[in-house]
Formats: sequence, C-alpha cells, structure tokens
Amino acid sequence: MTTQEHPEPEKENLDHIVGRLAGAVARLDPGRRATLRRMDAERDPPLEFIKLMVTLPIPRWEHNPRAWQTLVAGMTLFDPPPAGTRSSRLGRALAEGGFSEARLERLLAAQGAAGRRLFLRACRFLAAKRMPINWLDAAQFLLATDPQRARNIRLSIARSFFRTQASASDRRA
Repeated sequence: MTTQEHPEPEKENLDHIVGRLAGAVARLDPGRRATLRRMDAERDPPLEFIKLMVTLPIPRWEHNPRAWQTLVAGMTLFDPPPAGTRSSRLGRALAEGGFSEARLERLLAAQGAAGRRLFLRACRFLAAKRMPINWLDAAQFLLATDPQRARNIRLSIARSFFRTQASASDRRA
C-alpha cells in the first residue's frame, strides 16, 4: 500500500475532521469512553470505535486504523474530554508538563507500534498533569505515512518543545 493509493487527509480537512472527532469523544457517555480507552490499537477495533468513525463520518479511517485508534484512545484519557484542536502545540504541552528530553527523543524516534505505544504514554503523562494538547498535532504525528512529512512533523514537535523550554529558562533568569 503506497501513499498514492491511500493519501493522508489534507491538513485543512484534517483540522476539521479532528475537531469533529474530539467533539464527538467529548460528548460520549462514560461507558462508551471507557470502552474506547481500553482498546488496543494493535488489535482489531471494538465495534464502539467503528460506530464512532462511521457515524461522524471520518473519511478513509480504514486506510490507517491503528493510527486513528491510537488518536481516539489518547483523547479518551483526558478529563475533561478534549475540546478540539486549539490547545497547546504538542511539543509545548510536553515541555510545559516537564516531559524529559530522553522520553521526547524516544517518542520522536519510534515508529509503528512502538510509536503508538509511546504516544499513549505521553498522553497519559499530559492527562495526569491536566495539560491539554493540540489534537491536530497529534493526528499529524500519528497519520503521517510519507517519510519526509513524518520527519517534518517530528521536527516541528521538537522545535516547539525546545522553544518552550528556552522561553521558560529565560523567564527564570
């Protein structure tokens, strides 16, 4: 399967799609959210996930279901639920939350199942600190299939992380 056969959603559309998804996750009752929180992105999705994706509808989700499952599972970890895509950039939220550089390096270097697992760990870290994140950043991180685009997204996350650290350091000085 090539990126020509299953292109990534366009950024303009992805912002709208992720916003609708975050809103839908926020409106789920606690039982449905719990089902989605427990889903394992390395296994077939539960019917609750398929129902969510089909009823919204989310275009082409079945071309990269593991990434979409991971995104939804990450959203369910936050209480209150995610409001949309206008929160802090992912790198900034990680820096403000005190995520270590070593953990960031592992997250940004990981791919496939390991990357999805580390992304969910980062979500748990941020959720525990009540640090909302920009779900568009998260979606781009998880959905990128083109190697150059994936590198650019990871660079953007790192840049945001280190700029936030530098800014906090300047304020302390």
